[in-house]
Amino acid sequence: YRSGESISNEMIKQSQTYKRYKFHFTDSLVNGSMKAYRDLITHMAAHNRSAENKISWGGQFIVRSAKQMIPNDFELASKSGCDNLCWGVESGSEPVRNHMQKQFTNADLDYCMEQMSKVGMHCYFFMIIGYPTETDKDFQDSLDMFTRYQKYAIEGTLYGVNLGALASLDDGTPLYKNSVELGLTPIVPAEHAHGLNWQSKSNPVSIEKRILRRIMIQEHCIKLKYTVWNADMHLKRIKASYEKIKNETY
Repeated sequence: YRSGESISNEMIKQSQTYKRYKFHFTDSLVNGSMKAYRDLITHMAAHNRSAENKISWGGQFIVRSAKQMIPNDFELASKSGCDNLCWGVESGSEPVRNHMQKQFTNADLDYCMEQMSKVGMHCYFFMIIGYPTETDKDFQDSLDMFTRYQKYAIEGTLYGVNLGALASLDDGTPLYKNSVELGLTPIVPAEHAHGLNWQSKSNPVSIEKRILRRIMIQEHCIKLKYTVWNADMHLKRIKASYEKIKNETY
């Protein structure tokens, strides 16, 4: 990790040199190291208190517990200009997230959303629908999460949702590397389960049902007044992949 002070110094220097006051981090997690994170927000908050042009910034954020991030961490982050954070929530189901090795509970997520709302910060969610271990109960947990968080969508704290184009086995990912051990096999003949061309022996949910879940959660979110990013584009990608599979040309 770089120290928070070195990052804040660079942001301040760049803003003064190029007259740009919005920054977005696209690698790693802004709060991956809590020491570096607290260092950063402390220095940026001090800068913004007296700066004529305040700096704002955001990036990828990991949900943490109340023990790991106290309310003051959110208050100071807001004063530092931290906003527009991307959260890889992926699922409303704890068992699904545990399989992904996401290290936070639904209670942790509830806590972080409440703190974000209190200090006026904003975030958006990335989701993965149709994960290999996702059961009907797991999917319902995701629907219930969005129902529970509708208030945050209406007030603007949760200002966008990216539902993606279904769980995909992509080169280099843990699911792809461990597909044989996880019992994931191709739907149509192929050297390796890849993309959407996969089925699970231990959780035999058809690709048609996975697609239906993806459509259902999009309709659910839109009904609840969420902004769903690139919604129809993702559905078109799913449709194209599905047609290749059914025509055995995947």
